[in-house]
Amino acid sequence: MDLCTPSWSSFKTICVTQKALNLQYVDTGDAYRVIGPDANGINWVYDIPKFLSDGTTPTSDAADFVATLQSACNGKISIAQLDPDGALQTRLKVAPTGWNFNYRMVELQLSTHGSLTNNDVTGADVGDAVMKLYDASGTLLTGSGVEATAVKTVIDLEPPYNICVVGGSIRMDAKPTQDVYVNVIAVPDVPYAYGGSKVFVQNVNLSYIDGAIGLNADGRAAKQLTYSSSYHTNKFRFQFTHPAGYQFWCGILMEIYRQ
Repeated sequence: MDLCTPSWSSFKTICVTQKALNLQYVDTGDAYRVIGPDANGINWVYDIPKFLSDGTTPTSDAADFVATLQSACNGKISIAQLDPDGALQTRLKVAPTGWNFNYRMVELQLSTHGSLTNNDVTGADVGDAVMKLYDASGTLLTGSGVEATAVKTVIDLEPPYNICVVGGSIRMDAKPTQDVYVNVIAVPDVPYAYGGSKVFVQNVNLSYIDGAIGLNADGRAAKQLTYSSSYHTNKFRFQFTHPAGYQFWCGILMEIYRQ
């Protein structure tokens, strides 16, 4: 399907600036037909008249095309990704251009205030993870000397930047001797009906998991979450339900791309 733009300027904005397409062109004698092959069978097309009505003076659009783009057109089009040597690359793109891979860890002991470790490469606290304890009635436990009644340990991890989530895991030195149920909910502050509260891991009992292997969750494709300090749209909630006061060390690993 051919899509014609209203001006040479708009063609360049779409095909060069926004999409960086591999442009092709045909010299029809009195005009340059410039084509931008896009995805899904779409071709952006613009016909540039070569000359003004006198037949000899180049149009400003034609002069601009010849000066800035003509030499870069008509390159070989291929869906293959090649390196500078022409060898085929097999890398799959899973995140927007310019984002970098980040494999990060949060460490904690269940039922234990102050056990959360969430550091950067310098050893400083990153500050985007919060740990909370709750008793059997759902009451938030604060202060010291209350851990013995904790039956739920919750970690909220909310990076203050846009992320693409690839997967994650829970690591353990050994499997727990008591039942520890894990739920992982993405965007927990937004109701499900509005696109949030997505359950990524549901009621997995770590006592059935080999401690040397741990629990691994791979979504098979990156999920992009855009940061919003108002709606907390890239928050992850890790919820551990366990016997009262049960203490157990584990680490949460997140495999992401970040902006």
